[in-house]
Amino acid sequence: MIMSRDVVKTHVFLWLFILLCTNLCCAPAAFAQNFGFTGKRTAQTMPFKFVKNLIIIPVFINGKGPYDFILDTGVGPMVITDASILDSAQVRTYTPFKVFGLGAGIDLNALFTNKISVGIGHALSETTPTAVLADDIFNLSGYVGQPVYGLVGYSFFKSFVVRIRYDSKSLTFYNTARRVRYRGERIPIELTLNKPYLRAQVRTDSGDTLHTRLIIDTGGSHSLLLETFRNGAFPLPDTTIEANLGMGLSGMIAGKMGRIRSLQIGAFHVPDVLTGFPSFEDVAKKTAGSDRNGNLGANFLKKFNIILDYNGGFIYLKKNFYFQERSEHDMSGMSVFVDFEQADRLFVGRIEPGSPAQEAGFESGDELLKVNFKAAKDLSLTELDELFRSRDARPILVEVNRQGTPLLLLLRLKKRI
Repeated sequence: MIMSRDVVKTHVFLWLFILLCTNLCCAPAAFAQNFGFTGKRTAQTMPFKFVKNLIIIPVFINGKGPYDFILDTGVGPMVITDASILDSAQVRTYTPFKVFGLGAGIDLNALFTNKISVGIGHALSETTPTAVLADDIFNLSGYVGQPVYGLVGYSFFKSFVVRIRYDSKSLTFYNTARRVRYRGERIPIELTLNKPYLRAQVRTDSGDTLHTRLIIDTGGSHSLLLETFRNGAFPLPDTTIEANLGMGLSGMIAGKMGRIRSLQIGAFHVPDVLTGFPSFEDVAKKTAGSDRNGNLGANFLKKFNIILDYNGGFIYLKKNFYFQERSEHDMSGMSVFVDFEQADRLFVGRIEPGSPAQEAGFESGDELLKVNFKAAKDLSLTELDELFRSRDARPILVEVNRQGTPLLLLLRLKKRI
């Protein structure tokens, strides 16, 4: 298994950045600076790339770029995962910082600075609190299938009223003093450690309605994660499967996948929500007592066009055409990533035990050559991801290269949740 390159299909960022941002919030000057428009501009609309449910926007760093960053409500400081975009002499002046892992293993070294200038469209922040990772253990670019250099979050959202139109893939941000026409249902949010939370009701298989507090996470490609309830593990549905829910600082996060009966946010009722339940001992236990029950990801949020108003304390939700879409779990049982160091080639990462991929004979490290007779290099990771979620019992013919030997494997998708 190629652990250093293995990239999880969902929840790839959550565990690192919750802990990283919690620690950085303790820094005295953290988050003191905000973005502002240059000149007399009071608003701007720009398109974004929408890849694996993630919003990717162009960002200028210290006047250079643009570099693609993920727009992520789940992070406090900006996070740079590829330090090559920074001046090496300046990097040596940054403050060392240690991030302690979730899951067994080593810790991760990082650097902290507020000496970075960040430009997004016509908005500029001259001194942006930033965490620079010494190593990108998540291989974000490989996960997304294109170069990605980091994540930007709280400083941007705190500076503007932000409208995200998932249906048209456009982002509009307004000066907080400008009058904005709000559309949709207004839901109160709370900011804790510079991350937004909302209240939601979870209906379980037992018929209980559990009142939960969830992080709003545009930077998580999943639908919903439920971690804890009353300082214990969150109650599981009747039917679950073992699943790999994400990458901790030093290893994979184990857990289960299932479906809750329904999720209620304000007047919006969504049945049969695909949900991850992280291992309580590995992850959730470390957040017990934090008044957080879980994490609401972009695969759920995209059902709405949203307006986030951190200063007003609200999110506005308006249904779009994604609302009726049913989320499906991966039916292949394997992760695929792009290796940019090997001419953008696609490789198999982790294979789930007992999955269709294992039964078909795939091995970690196999290079994908053709998928249904189409060159794999001509397929985006989003297209592959959609294919692997498409239909129960669907046959997919895959040609792989295994250590120089070409093999033809028949993958038959299986709906497990």
